Amino acid sequence: MPRSAIQAAVVFLTLVLLACDNQPLTFTGTWRGANSQFSDVTLTLTQTGDSVSGTILLSVGSNPPFGATITSSLIDGDSLAISGPIAPASGYTSLGFAGRRMNLTPIGWRLGEHPSLTGHVLLSSTATPESATLVEQ
Repeated sequence: MPRSAIQAAVVFLTLVLLACDNQPLTFTGTWRGANSQFSDVTLTLTQTGDSVSGTILLSVGSNPPFGATITSSLIDGDSLAISGPIAPASGYTSLGFAGRRMNLTPIGWRLGEHPSLTGHVLLSSTATPESATLVEQ
């Protein structure tokens, strides 16, 4: 095999290995975003094994945020579902988020981009969930 073919193969294999992400998937961190209904959606999450604790906070316009402490969580690969009770005065009984973590390519990581968490904000009396994309802060 010519030397240039061997060098090309080594470069190719190096790039393939650099593209591999062997780090365990984690949802720990602060994730923020917004959608048409909420001016701010903030998840503050701590993952321990296959459970998540933390808070979900929502803001509507310039009103003070309201939210819930997470009491229920489910992680399935790159998907997350969390929920918690909300103050009855809000008109709702629970608040949640269900979504999927979207990882970046190795180039995206090197450019300083952050992974995103795309899913639905869930309020118990909302007829249809509101979509939101949150970016790790």
